[in-house]
Amino acid sequence: MKPYYDEDGITIYHGDCREIIDKLDCDVIITDPPYGKNYYPTDVDVFDATLLSSWTNRFDTLMCFGWPENLVRLCVESSLIPDEWIVWHPTNGALRGFNRSGLRRESEHIAVFGEVEWSSLRASRGSLSRWIVKNRQQYGKALGDVVPEETKRESDVWTDASPNLGFHAHRRLHPNEKPLGILTRLVSVVDGCIIDPFMGSGTTLRAAKDLGRKAIGIEIEERYCEIAVERLAQGVLEFG
Repeated sequence: MKPYYDEDGITIYHGDCREIIDKLDCDVIITDPPYGKNYYPTDVDVFDATLLSSWTNRFDTLMCFGWPENLVRLCVESSLIPDEWIVWHPTNGALRGFNRSGLRRESEHIAVFGEVEWSSLRASRGSLSRWIVKNRQQYGKALGDVVPEETKRESDVWTDASPNLGFHAHRRLHPNEKPLGILTRLVSVVDGCIIDPFMGSGTTLRAAKDLGRKAIGIEIEERYCEIAVERLAQGVLEFG
């Protein structure tokens, strides 16, 4: 196979992941598969229980975005239970779409299977205890609002804003684009080579490059391969 792009440890393949992924050597899947709602041309229901079962058996870790009902159905059909559930409730959730019936859709989930080092996203209990002891006289018992961010535990609800919704929708790189911040945190808690078989605009690869990690992306639509390459070509700006 000839890569569409291959530079600085990041590789992109243009094609169907079901035909390519078995030929590649990676350790972790982080992906946002199409939901099968026909919101865009390639939004077809290709991620099924067979793929989920196969990929969880082959890879050390699998992290998968999706509507909760879709992910639960896949877990039931494949007899799998995620090790963790993350709820992504964007701060601009009020701008999200409406279902045809029922409550307004404002959140998605991330199902996590396998090995993850969550401790890298939170301080140890010891460091938090030392901070409380050091500052007890100054703050008394009202510690809940003053504990510094670096000592707080990461919760299972993430509130990163969805990129370019509402009036800025024309700037979205992909109809189902995800925040770089979320992908950066997911990449940071796993080891080894990462693969995103439904790459889209390349947010997973951008996060991997920013962290100096090796990653592979597969995308069936060439225009998104082009967008991903452009994103990877952009330098990382460092401030003070």
